[in-house]
Amino acid sequence: EALGCILHGVVVATKISDSLEDCNLAAVIGITGTGKSTVINWLMGVRMETSPGALGTKKIVISDDNEVRYLGMSHHRASETFSPQLSSQPCGEMLYFLDTPGLLENRGPEISLCTLVSTSLCLKKPKQIR
Repeated sequence: EALGCILHGVVVATKISDSLEDCNLAAVIGITGTGKSTVINWLMGVRMETSPGALGTKKIVISDDNEVRYLGMSHHRASETFSPQLSSQPCGEMLYFLDTPGLLENRGPEISLCTLVSTSLCLKKPKQIR
């Protein structure tokens, strides 16, 4: 299972990297649950709203009336982003956003290894990384 996870990450990351050869990339990297996908969704113009969460808190959710393809978001310590995801359209002058799986994932060392390998592969070919 661990080898399958790593191979899947390599395949996805290689496809992403090949598609970014002459593009600019803003890679969003951070610990699981810090809002990486939420920030990218907001920057891409995805409509979001707050919804009641556990113990009287509020959580951000995707509105039902979106015309923009959005990235999955989770509200717990297990990452919703299993492999790197690329924004579906450039923002500005060929600037794409890369949503990476969370660091310090709590699903085991093989997932952490997959995250590191796939993220580093995505960063090989873009013209500029921010």
